[in-house]
Amino acid sequence: MTAYIYLIKKMLKGKLNASERIQLSETPSMKKLLSEQWNEESEQHIQDKIDSEEIWDKIADSCWQTKDDSDKSKFKKLHFNMRYSIAAAVAVLLVGVWIAQIINNSYLTVTAPAHEKMVCMLPDSSTIWLNAGSKISYPKRFLNNRTVELDGEAYFSVVKKANSPFKVHFQEACIEVKGTEFNVQLNPTKALITLFTGKIVFNSEEQTHPIEMKPTEQLTYDRISHNINLSKIDPEEYDWRTDEYHFEKKPFGELLQFINRIYKVNIVVKDSKIGEELFSGKIRKTESLHDVLNKICISFDLQQKTEDNNLIVLH
Repeated sequence: MTAYIYLIKKMLKGKLNASERIQLSETPSMKKLLSEQWNEESEQHIQDKIDSEEIWDKIADSCWQTKDDSDKSKFKKLHFNMRYSIAAAVAVLLVGVWIAQIINNSYLTVTAPAHEKMVCMLPDSSTIWLNAGSKISYPKRFLNNRTVELDGEAYFSVVKKANSPFKVHFQEACIEVKGTEFNVQLNPTKALITLFTGKIVFNSEEQTHPIEMKPTEQLTYDRISHNINLSKIDPEEYDWRTDEYHFEKKPFGELLQFINRIYKVNIVVKDSKIGEELFSGKIRKTESLHDVLNKICISFDLQQKTEDNNLIVLH
């Protein structure tokens, strides 16, 4: 039982290695839980989940739409053998269907569907995550001109290349990238730029001097008044790409404040010393308060009790 609890705690922190994952999945309790979930949700898997085989068919058709019939015949044999081994991976990795179209023979546009996030890789191996309904445009000859125009929200992981600056444009402003990870969120009145690693330089038409940002800084640009505000942020919290809150060595007291704020509850801990302990792990945005409290109690060997006025006491 001690080994089982140890594996559960590592799982909650997202630190299980491959052999430990197998070991945990083969425990009687986990086998029973997985079996129950599969049986309860089997209809949903069929009706609501992505048909991975259909996805593979569409990819195959797209890749071979310009080939002749003899090529297609050869491919079908390969397709039949590969379909079932690849289909599951395709379903897991799919984060949105991206649409590319040529604009005046010089630019490509990538648009995320209205209700889906997506990820795409640029010709220089830089990666962009697009939030639902967002889009980017970039030159077909991208390696000669690493510029991207953004409408919406995107997270950039940019590959650094000597003598080849990477720039993100949105109407009246520009971000020059030095090889880094950052997020840009745009709406009609405001631009929110968050830098996680590396270095970027922000410049707008009204500025006399560019602003160089450092990691864990967030720049708010008012697109109407053109005012700029620079502040520090906690980069470990919400990631819209996965709909998860990420914590790394978060003091327990700060974690409780976060949970009270997000779930609009009143949770206190009896032992003040626990408030100094550190928490590492993830909380899904859709996770219920019940599940979150169970996760915390397992991680810190605590019990919970609800008292008058909905006060939740951890002890």
